[in-house]
Amino acid sequence: MSTIKRSFALLCLTTAALAQAQSTPILTFDPSQRSSIAPTWIVPRSGQLDSTNQQALGNSKVLSDPANQQLLSSVLTQSGKLQFFSPIAMILNSVTDDNTPLDEDRLEACYNLQKLDMSMIRIRFEGCKNVDRKLINDTFMHSLTACRDVYHSEVYAPGAQKRGYVNLASQSSLLGLMEVMAVTFKELPLPKTMWTAQDRKHFRELFVKIRGVKLVENIGKQLQKFNSFVTAANKCQRGAIATEFVAPLRTDYAEALTRIQEIDRKGRAQALLDKNAVLQKGRTRSDMPNSNLTDEDIRFLSVWLGGFAWRNRGGGPIKERGTQNARLYHAMLPLRALAYMSGGVGFSDYVGAMQFNRLMRHGWGKSMDMGLNSNTIEEDTIGMANRGLLQVTDIAKKLEENGFDGSLVRLGGAMMGACYNYSAERLWQVVIHPHPPQPFHGFLEGFTAWGELCTGMTISLGTTEAFLKGRTANRLSNQPTSINQTGQQLQAVQQVQVNQTVQPVEQTQTNGMNFRIPSRPRIPKIPKIPRFLR
Repeated sequence: MSTIKRSFALLCLTTAALAQAQSTPILTFDPSQRSSIAPTWIVPRSGQLDSTNQQALGNSKVLSDPANQQLLSSVLTQSGKLQFFSPIAMILNSVTDDNTPLDEDRLEACYNLQKLDMSMIRIRFEGCKNVDRKLINDTFMHSLTACRDVYHSEVYAPGAQKRGYVNLASQSSLLGLMEVMAVTFKELPLPKTMWTAQDRKHFRELFVKIRGVKLVENIGKQLQKFNSFVTAANKCQRGAIATEFVAPLRTDYAEALTRIQEIDRKGRAQALLDKNAVLQKGRTRSDMPNSNLTDEDIRFLSVWLGGFAWRNRGGGPIKERGTQNARLYHAMLPLRALAYMSGGVGFSDYVGAMQFNRLMRHGWGKSMDMGLNSNTIEEDTIGMANRGLLQVTDIAKKLEENGFDGSLVRLGGAMMGACYNYSAERLWQVVIHPHPPQPFHGFLEGFTAWGELCTGMTISLGTTEAFLKGRTANRLSNQPTSINQTGQQLQAVQQVQVNQTVQPVEQTQTNGMNFRIPSRPRIPKIPKIPRFLR
């Protein structure tokens, strides 16, 4: 998790530590002290989880699992001690009143294409009837685009959706979700303390991994245009001049292709090592739809795509007409895509659709004000934790029945209380883009908006972590894997197989989903499906 460099806030609430919480001093989060913070659950100073959710967290055996404990960090607010997964507290803690975004960095690559002089090309080929203006324009006018897309894909991503709008296809695929976020962040950039240069670099490389086939195809088409140009120039005895123009441009494309292939190769090698680490623990997990995405890549996307989508579910910056549309486009479909991306093949439809099943009969608005009305902030924190647990209960049960660690999903839901608590105490005055350009809406303007961003991050991360952790070896079902299921024979072949299993970039998957996108998600044989999904 070194790439993300932040802490994912996850609240874990148990009543056993209530008495201890009364005397806990108030501290601030210090990432350098993360390893010294005991990963125990301490709830706010008043209130408690209801009996159902106490049992849900208790049965998850979170505290006894060292692997889960390593994911946690602690933050103390005036309400009590909040436990977080290990890179959201850093995101929240990085928020300041300084909303300055990253500077637009200059494109260092594609040097020859950037200095291309169209007027000089036209002058040199005047009088050559085979090299007309249309051929020149077709060959060179868009030649820079294919190159810069490899380096600045988050800026030039050719998403089919309009600015500020989404559709079923864009919200059902990993690439679509990334493009929607990229288009929005271009108009509504995050502060550089939150969205760092390292984050931007990582995001760009993820576009290269996912769009590798398309990027190579675009470069190939451009190289064919160069060949056509040189062929036409030869008929006018100007082949040498044409070659002189084209040669340095080919160099730029060769460098771009090398970048695509290198990012793809490293990604596949690390992804194999990540899976091997799971197998060595006696667990198994499905092959990823995008085999060049590492576990770190998946965590990064889960945090940002999940948080961005959930904030839209709450009302902005891409606002939908009606609660049901918002739930479908900005909660159900995104989590389905993220679950599928994480190896949740066969479970992603269920995960996406069942988030709100139990909430159809329960209200939750009474707790989200964080102490502003009749309840105290501590009581409202407990109420929101209950609400988050209720939301993910069906998902966690389904995964546990199939050998996954549902405790990670439960903790992601329970952390909703911590997200709203932290946001109300630390971020209520911070406003980002209060007057955004049309058709966008306000992004982060008040503690509920920050709470929504945080909640989307934690629920998404908890879900994808459950799939990344894999399944118990006795729950193999029909999930195929190309490596020995127990991992016992892995150590001897691990090092020699890493480079051999790296596939050429042409085999990279270009979207996050392999299955056909239906007109609406249909989940067979699942009771209590929300009415608007039937």
